[in-house]
Amino acid sequence: MSTYLSTPEMSARERGGLLVVTLVFLFVFFLLFTSLLSFVLSERELQIQRVESERAFTIAEAGLDFYKWYLAHYPDDTTFGTTTPGPYTVPYEDPELGEIGAFELDITGNLQCGELGRVDITSTGYTNVRPQTQRTVFGRYSRPTVADYAYIIDSAVWAGPSREIFGPYHSNGGIRMDGTNSSTVSSALGTWECTSSYGCNPTIDPAPGVVGDGPNDHLWATGTPNISFNEVTADLAAIRELTFVDGFGLYFPQVSGGSPQEGYHVIFNGDNTVSVFEVEDSDRYWSYASADGSFSRKYEWITASSEVAGSPFTIPPDCAVLYFEDRVWVEGEVDGRVSLVAADLQTGSSYDPDIILNGDLTYVDNDGSDGITLIAEHNITIPLRVPDGTDSSVEDMELQGIFIAQNGRFGRNHYRTSGYYDIPNALNDFQIRGELAITGTIVSKGRVGTQWVSGGTPISGFVTRVNRYDAFLAEDPPPLTPTVSDDYRFILWREE
Repeated sequence: MSTYLSTPEMSARERGGLLVVTLVFLFVFFLLFTSLLSFVLSERELQIQRVESERAFTIAEAGLDFYKWYLAHYPDDTTFGTTTPGPYTVPYEDPELGEIGAFELDITGNLQCGELGRVDITSTGYTNVRPQTQRTVFGRYSRPTVADYAYIIDSAVWAGPSREIFGPYHSNGGIRMDGTNSSTVSSALGTWECTSSYGCNPTIDPAPGVVGDGPNDHLWATGTPNISFNEVTADLAAIRELTFVDGFGLYFPQVSGGSPQEGYHVIFNGDNTVSVFEVEDSDRYWSYASADGSFSRKYEWITASSEVAGSPFTIPPDCAVLYFEDRVWVEGEVDGRVSLVAADLQTGSSYDPDIILNGDLTYVDNDGSDGITLIAEHNITIPLRVPDGTDSSVEDMELQGIFIAQNGRFGRNHYRTSGYYDIPNALNDFQIRGELAITGTIVSKGRVGTQWVSGGTPISGFVTRVNRYDAFLAEDPPPLTPTVSDDYRFILWREE
């Protein structure tokens, strides 16, 4: 007899329940599958986005490099060979893949006196695969100027122990560095003869190009490239023609007839104007300058002056240059960027004017919007009665700007309070001053000096000196500031 096992048939309710469970599992599986698929697709999209974004960034940077190359071949062209403003679209080609995208260039040039000072470039890159994915970078290009340095000197120099220097310090001669430097100190000489005039007693011969007791000798360098003064000094004839012939800026003719006791007194008023006075007479005092090698009486203190017709003058915005065919006393508060030149290039003239820093010379704002370059054909001198010629109790002096003594020197002479070559007794308290704080750059053909010592003790000049290079001036100097190279360089970069 056969035995059979029978499976009870599922009821309609049970079959319905199984269907529901199956549908639930299918729904869950579908959700998981679609979520996984969505994740995979999103990751793929994100990966494409990242790749194309990086490519767009590379293309944008290539746009900056491209226009740097373009400026090297077509200087001063900020319209990409056209007469219309940008943006300008330039295809970008990969060496292997061909054209893969493009960059758009917006270009702005800072034009002063018809000369291009800096170029601001905004480059936006994108690919053909994903043109909506864009990256933008900003770059500022300019020719390097003397403002990159705290000092450029064309002769041997001694920086004493009371001097603090923040910024590159260069001399084409030897350097005795007893001060504290926070940046490079470079001499174009490998060796030189350091005598007692530079603090070496006994004489060191040969001495290294940079020698001394300064604490940061790891920043010293010798035998560095010479900085040619033929290249870093201003073209005075071109500036004179610009103002006197072409009518740019402001030109002031000679009033002194070559007499050093006369000239101009210029006061910056802190509101983009300058008051100009004709100096009709001045007093002179005995002083000693290393370049002269002897004491002589030099005119310094203004005793008579009259305001020039039309003064105060508004500084022209399109060419902020003041050219004086004469000696100039300068002081005040500078608003905006401006350059002042004192030179006599008249035919047959042998008069080389000085600039006398008659008092503090500062900026209204210290955010980079203000700056001044002073260029003297001969010396830039700090006189006896500073910073306040009528109050000797005010001892500290502040100077801001770029100071260029083209054929002379920057400094303060040695004043005596006794002996035949002494100053008037009433002015004895002006012999020694407190702190001299200079923010900017000094360019001097001759030896620089603002302190005179005997036995290690200051006997004339400033007790302490602090020099800080101005990064704002390095990025955007006043018009016609001399360059140290014709090549544009990259001074600012950021992603927008």
